[in-house]
Amino acid sequence: MKMNNSLVGKRIGQLRKRRGLSQEDLAAKLQLRGLDLTQKAISRIETGSRLVTDYELKYLAEVLNIPVRLLLEEEDSETTDPETVTAENFISAFQAGRFGESPTAHHPDKIIIDVTIRCLSDPPEKDK
Repeated sequence: MKMNNSLVGKRIGQLRKRRGLSQEDLAAKLQLRGLDLTQKAISRIETGSRLVTDYELKYLAEVLNIPVRLLLEEEDSETTDPETVTAENFISAFQAGRFGESPTAHHPDKIIIDVTIRCLSDPPEKDK
């Protein structure tokens, strides 16, 4: 049995499944954008028997609706995937210190989450 040593392939599989796409669906979406990858090529990428080129990364990120950098991250986390992040798992990750000083650095388009977290973490005292 072959080990999957492809970080990108593993991430593509995780993100594809999270979005409810089959390999065939992903291949079709890529082909509509102009990248000629078949279901077999997607399968080979996910199992690590085929590498992904730099220009393919761009197409894959666009179709999966994520920044390219998420395809390169080792950790599979619902707090780093903009389509599946929820307030609850984001707050849990923030409270566990996963984001360091700037939780919104991972989600610059979600500044409001930072404000919400701070309000929930330290609610203002009510007037007595």
